[in-house]
Amino acid sequence: PGRFVVWHLFTYVLVHRDLPHLVGSMFFLFCFGNAINAKLGHLPFLGLYFGLAAAGGLSWIALGQQEALAGSADTIMGIVGVFVVLYPRNDVRVFNVGANGLGTRERPAFLIVLIGMASDLVGTLTSPAGGISFLFHLGMEVVGAVVAVVLILLSLIESEPYEQNLL
Repeated sequence: PGRFVVWHLFTYVLVHRDLPHLVGSMFFLFCFGNAINAKLGHLPFLGLYFGLAAAGGLSWIALGQQEALAGSADTIMGIVGVFVVLYPRNDVRVFNVGANGLGTRERPAFLIVLIGMASDLVGTLTSPAGGISFLFHLGMEVVGAVVAVVLILLSLIESEPYEQNLL
Protein backbone atom coordinates (compact mmCIF):
# COMPACT_ATOMS: atom_id res chain seq x y z
CA PRO A 1 0.00 0.00 0.00
CA GLY A 2 2.83 2.43 0.70
CA ARG A 3 4.27 2.01 -2.80
CA PHE A 4 1.07 2.14 -4.85
CA VAL A 5 1.19 3.59 -8.35
CA VAL A 6 -1.77 3.90 -10.74
CA TRP A 7 -0.56 1.30 -13.25
CA HIS A 8 -0.76 -1.34 -10.52
CA LEU A 9 -4.54 -1.25 -11.09
CA PHE A 10 -3.89 -2.80 -14.51
CA THR A 11 -0.74 -4.86 -14.08
CA TYR A 12 -1.67 -7.02 -11.08
CA VAL A 13 -3.72 -9.22 -13.44
CA LEU A 14 -0.54 -10.13 -15.34
CA VAL A 15 1.15 -11.68 -12.28
CA HIS A 16 0.08 -14.98 -10.70
CA ARG A 17 1.15 -16.64 -7.48
CA ASP A 18 1.55 -20.11 -8.96
CA LEU A 19 1.01 -22.19 -12.09
CA PRO A 20 -2.34 -23.79 -11.06
CA HIS A 21 -3.79 -20.33 -10.44
CA LEU A 22 -2.62 -19.17 -13.87
CA VAL A 23 -3.94 -22.30 -15.63
CA GLY A 24 -7.32 -22.05 -13.90
CA SER A 25 -7.68 -18.39 -14.77
CA MET A 26 -6.74 -18.96 -18.41
CA PHE A 27 -9.22 -21.86 -18.64
CA PHE A 28 -12.10 -19.65 -17.47
CA LEU A 29 -10.95 -16.82 -19.71
CA PHE A 30 -10.92 -19.21 -22.68
CA CYS A 31 -14.36 -20.64 -21.86
CA PHE A 32 -16.16 -17.37 -21.23
CA GLY A 33 -13.97 -14.62 -22.67
CA ASN A 34 -13.95 -15.82 -26.28
CA ALA A 35 -17.65 -15.08 -26.80
CA ILE A 36 -17.31 -11.62 -25.25
CA ASN A 37 -14.24 -10.90 -27.39
CA ALA A 38 -16.13 -12.01 -30.52
CA LYS A 39 -19.06 -9.76 -29.60
CA LEU A 40 -17.04 -6.64 -28.75
CA GLY A 41 -13.91 -6.95 -30.86
CA HIS A 42 -10.31 -7.11 -29.63
CA LEU A 43 -9.71 -3.53 -28.49
CA PRO A 44 -13.07 -3.02 -26.75
CA PHE A 45 -12.59 -6.41 -25.06
CA LEU A 46 -9.18 -5.30 -23.77
CA GLY A 47 -10.78 -2.09 -22.53
CA LEU A 48 -13.46 -4.09 -20.73
CA TYR A 49 -10.88 -6.50 -19.29
CA PHE A 50 -8.58 -3.81 -17.95
CA GLY A 51 -11.55 -1.68 -16.82
CA LEU A 52 -12.74 -4.62 -14.74
CA ALA A 53 -9.16 -5.05 -13.48
CA ALA A 54 -9.11 -1.41 -12.33
CA ALA A 55 -12.50 -1.86 -10.63
CA GLY A 56 -11.15 -4.94 -8.86
CA GLY A 57 -7.97 -3.18 -7.78
CA LEU A 58 -9.88 -0.17 -6.46
CA SER A 59 -12.26 -2.50 -4.60
CA TRP A 60 -9.31 -4.31 -3.04
CA ILE A 61 -7.92 -0.99 -1.82
CA ALA A 62 -11.35 0.11 -0.57
CA LEU A 63 -11.66 -3.13 1.42
CA GLY A 64 -8.46 -2.13 3.21
CA GLN A 65 -6.48 -5.19 2.25
CA GLN A 66 -2.82 -4.82 3.17
CA GLU A 67 -1.33 -7.59 1.03
CA ALA A 68 -0.62 -7.10 -2.65
CA LEU A 69 -3.27 -8.24 -5.09
CA ALA A 70 -2.03 -10.70 -7.73
CA GLY A 71 -3.79 -12.73 -10.38
CA SER A 72 -6.58 -12.28 -12.85
CA ALA A 73 -9.29 -14.40 -11.21
CA ASP A 74 -11.32 -11.39 -10.04
CA THR A 75 -11.20 -9.78 -13.48
CA ILE A 76 -12.12 -13.04 -15.19
CA MET A 77 -15.05 -13.46 -12.80
CA GLY A 78 -16.15 -10.01 -14.03
CA ILE A 79 -15.96 -11.35 -17.60
CA VAL A 80 -18.05 -14.34 -16.47
CA GLY A 81 -20.66 -11.89 -15.12
CA VAL A 82 -20.76 -10.16 -18.53
CA PHE A 83 -21.09 -13.56 -20.24
CA VAL A 84 -24.07 -14.62 -18.12
CA VAL A 85 -25.95 -11.44 -19.00
CA LEU A 86 -25.19 -11.67 -22.72
CA TYR A 87 -25.43 -15.44 -23.20
CA PRO A 88 -27.49 -16.99 -20.37
CA ARG A 89 -28.79 -19.82 -22.57
CA ASN A 90 -25.47 -20.87 -24.11
CA ASP A 91 -24.22 -24.30 -23.23
CA VAL A 92 -20.78 -25.12 -21.88
CA ARG A 93 -19.26 -28.52 -22.51
CA VAL A 94 -17.90 -29.97 -19.26
CA PHE A 95 -16.09 -33.17 -18.36
CA ASN A 96 -18.29 -35.75 -16.74
CA VAL A 97 -17.44 -38.80 -14.66
CA GLY A 98 -20.36 -41.18 -14.45
CA ALA A 99 -21.42 -44.79 -14.59
CA ASN A 100 -20.36 -44.93 -18.24
CA GLY A 101 -16.88 -43.63 -17.46
CA LEU A 102 -15.35 -40.38 -18.64
CA GLY A 103 -17.15 -38.20 -21.12
CA THR A 104 -18.46 -34.74 -21.77
CA ARG A 105 -21.87 -33.19 -21.39
CA GLU A 106 -23.32 -29.86 -22.28
CA ARG A 107 -24.68 -27.83 -19.41
CA PRO A 108 -26.29 -24.38 -19.44
CA ALA A 109 -23.67 -21.69 -18.82
CA PHE A 110 -25.80 -20.07 -16.13
CA LEU A 111 -25.82 -23.38 -14.21
CA ILE A 112 -22.01 -23.65 -14.35
CA VAL A 113 -21.71 -20.04 -13.18
CA LEU A 114 -24.24 -20.59 -10.37
CA ILE A 115 -22.28 -23.63 -9.19
CA GLY A 116 -19.11 -21.53 -9.19
CA MET A 117 -20.84 -18.74 -7.30
CA ALA A 118 -22.20 -21.22 -4.76
CA SER A 119 -18.68 -22.57 -4.31
CA ASP A 120 -17.39 -19.04 -3.73
CA LEU A 121 -20.19 -18.40 -1.24
CA VAL A 122 -19.33 -21.57 0.68
CA GLY A 123 -15.67 -20.54 0.62
CA THR A 124 -16.58 -17.10 1.93
CA LEU A 125 -18.57 -18.56 4.81
CA THR A 126 -16.20 -21.38 5.76
CA SER A 127 -12.71 -20.05 5.08
CA PRO A 128 -10.68 -19.67 8.28
CA ALA A 129 -9.03 -16.53 6.86
CA GLY A 130 -12.38 -14.85 6.29
CA GLY A 131 -12.74 -15.83 2.65
CA ILE A 132 -12.00 -12.39 1.22
CA SER A 133 -10.82 -13.83 -2.11
CA PHE A 134 -14.05 -15.83 -2.48
CA LEU A 135 -16.11 -12.76 -1.62
CA PHE A 136 -14.05 -10.79 -4.12
CA HIS A 137 -14.90 -13.29 -6.89
CA LEU A 138 -18.61 -12.97 -6.12
CA GLY A 139 -18.44 -9.20 -6.07
CA MET A 140 -16.65 -9.01 -9.40
CA GLU A 141 -19.21 -11.32 -11.03
CA VAL A 142 -21.89 -8.88 -9.94
CA VAL A 143 -19.81 -5.93 -11.21
CA GLY A 144 -19.41 -7.66 -14.59
CA ALA A 145 -23.15 -8.33 -14.81
CA VAL A 146 -23.95 -4.70 -13.98
CA VAL A 147 -21.45 -3.49 -16.61
CA ALA A 148 -23.12 -5.73 -19.22
CA VAL A 149 -26.59 -4.43 -18.33
CA VAL A 150 -25.39 -0.84 -18.60
CA LEU A 151 -23.74 -1.53 -21.98
CA ILE A 152 -26.98 -3.07 -23.27
CA LEU A 153 -29.16 -0.24 -21.94
CA LEU A 154 -26.85 2.32 -23.57
CA SER A 155 -27.05 0.32 -26.84
CA LEU A 156 -23.28 -0.14 -26.84
CA ILE A 157 -23.86 -3.88 -27.12
CA GLU A 158 -26.69 -5.26 -29.21
CA SER A 159 -27.77 -8.86 -29.39
CA GLU A 160 -28.19 -10.52 -32.74
CA PRO A 161 -31.74 -11.74 -33.62
CA TYR A 162 -30.75 -15.32 -32.73
CA GLU A 163 -29.29 -14.35 -29.33
CA GLN A 164 -31.12 -13.88 -26.07
CA ASN A 165 -29.63 -11.78 -23.31
CA LEU A 166 -31.08 -11.40 -19.82
CA LEU A 167 -32.83 -8.17 -20.72
